[in-house]
Amino acid sequence: MQALSVGARRVLLPAERLDVRLDAELWRPRLREAESPGLAVFFHPTSDAPFPEIGTLAAIVGRRGSAHVIHVRLRGLRRARALVPVAGPAELVDVLVDEAPSAEVGEGDAPDELLMLLRRYHAALAEHGDRADIAVELPVEPEAAAYRVASLLRISAHERQFLLEAETPAERVRRATAALRREIGLLRRSMGSKGA
Repeated sequence: MQALSVGARRVLLPAERLDVRLDAELWRPRLREAESPGLAVFFHPTSDAPFPEIGTLAAIVGRRGSAHVIHVRLRGLRRARALVPVAGPAELVDVLVDEAPSAEVGEGDAPDELLMLLRRYHAALAEHGDRADIAVELPVEPEAAAYRVASLLRISAHERQFLLEAETPAERVRRATAALRREIGLLRRSMGSKGA
């Protein structure tokens, strides 16, 4: 499949939405030429670093613009791998898209554990004085649950990319679980030091 490459300062995960501003002079002709409604979105950590190989195929769900800037809303669809190195934004890129998520044998109660930890994380945020939804729900499918957790965690773009680049759904679940445990521990230690 071919899609246009987009650079963003944050990582777009499957099922997430992201608003990006695009240079109209560069993008308007490319958006007219694109055969597919989807875009391959690749995170790039610095302005001079190359695009990573792993990104997210996204659909354009909204677009408005002016003479100089196009505001585009993207919805992440699936994890995607570029088949050749991505040279830069607004390039047509051949991508291999992951299959639709499905439950893996041997994962057991992964979504249940993630949900329990996510609620603990949100409870710790609330105790810390931050807004948090302690009644949050997760998808039943383990990989979708891992992506949802990563979208709710207050972690760096680098860590979100690390989760996205996991080679298997089971590894994504493990990385999301580890990130949740770490963040809960950090919040608890932070609250302990405030109370001392």
